[in-house]
Amino acid sequence: MTDRLEGECVVAIARFHLNPQIQADGEGMQGTLSLPDGQSVRWSIAKGAARLVPNTWHPEFGVSLPAQCLEVGISDGECTMVFDRG
Repeated sequence: MTDRLEGECVVAIARFHLNPQIQADGEGMQGTLSLPDGQSVRWSIAKGAARLVPNTWHPEFGVSLPAQCLEVGISDGECTMVFDRG
């Protein structure tokens, strides 16, 4: 997946909000998402950098669950990210 920015903005952050049942690890250029059914998905970045940050998930009104967010920095106007089944 490739994101490109057009116009004057050349720095941005793409955010992947993860369900609380998905456990993520990694930092920088690669990592893994562990799915509830035991499968895993590898993620890697060809251009840009990522980090995992605390987040919340809201499955219904008034409910807030701890979760993670994968933030991907887009610099120089482009970011390329690959998701691959592990």
